[in-house]
Formats: sequence, structure tokens, C-alpha cells
Amino acid sequence: MDWNALPAPDDRRLLSKAFVEWVPEHGVNHKTLAVASEAVFGDAIRWREIFPTGATEALWFVSDVSDASMRAAFLATPAGCMAEVIDARLDQNRSMKRFVRRVMQYDLLHPFQALARMQRTARIMYACVSPNKRASFPGLVSLNLFYTALVFLWLIDRSPDDKRTKTATARAMRILGM
Repeated sequence: MDWNALPAPDDRRLLSKAFVEWVPEHGVNHKTLAVASEAVFGDAIRWREIFPTGATEALWFVSDVSDASMRAAFLATPAGCMAEVIDARLDQNRSMKRFVRRVMQYDLLHPFQALARMQRTARIMYACVSPNKRASFPGLVSLNLFYTALVFLWLIDRSPDDKRTKTATARAMRILGM
């Protein structure tokens, strides 16, 4: 993931990187922000200036950066198919599998915000393939559901370069006609 794909203040970016590192151990919560804030700034409460509403806001920012990083890969030339976009997204986030695993656990307890975040990601994925066309709501929901299932597979995939996930992605996107 390219942390510079989205313009943001340096302190926000630094805290977010630390947050990503600490989430696997502490989960998505205020404690993790405090630990990350202490590690980066030497001040356990500075996070409140940067993410005043807490861990969910930090999570949304990380997701925003990940979406921007994915989108940047296809700005010059749109993707040929949705499988290419999903493969790029998962490749960009490979080093964050432990973080994503904990976020998926958090999402199970916060399904509405998780669906909103994932639906936004699906819209951006669609724009990577068809930048001048708006996706239908049913198409986005289908992409969101398939993508979520593929993320679960990716989290347990131990094949070289996530080959099993890439094979499943190509098949799933053929089923969706994307």
C-alpha cells in the first residue's frame, strides 16, 4: 500500500502506520491508538487530536489510503477486468494480512460501518475498470459480497503469491461477468 497515495498530514499518516502495526496484538480500539501514539509521539493521548472520534475513524483513514493506493494503480490505464483490480488490492495489502484479519473480526461486531466501508471500496474498484461509468447498486452489492468472501480466502491462503486466491478471484469475477 502506498501511504502517500492520499494527501494527509504527516502525524495522521505516522499514527496510522503505527496503528496498523499494533492492531493485530491489541485489536481495533482506543487502547491500540494510545499504544501507537505513545510509540510514535511519546504521548499516549496525542491520538485524540489526530483521530478525535477514535479507532473507527483511524480504520476509515487506513481504508481511504488503501482505496486511494488501489485507484492510483489504474489512473493512467483502467484495469482490463475486476480480477486485475482485486489482485492488485490484495498484493498491495499482503504485508497487512494480520491487520486485515483483526479488522474482519472487528467488522463482525460492527456490520453497518463495515458494509459502508466495503461498499465504498466496491465503488472505487468498479471505477478502476470503468472510470466513466457508474455501477448499479445490485452490481456493487454482488461485488462487495464476492470481494468479502475472497478476502476471507486470502487471509488463510498460504500459496506462493496468493495463487489460490487469484485463481478463485478470476473464477468469481467470471461468474459476476466482471
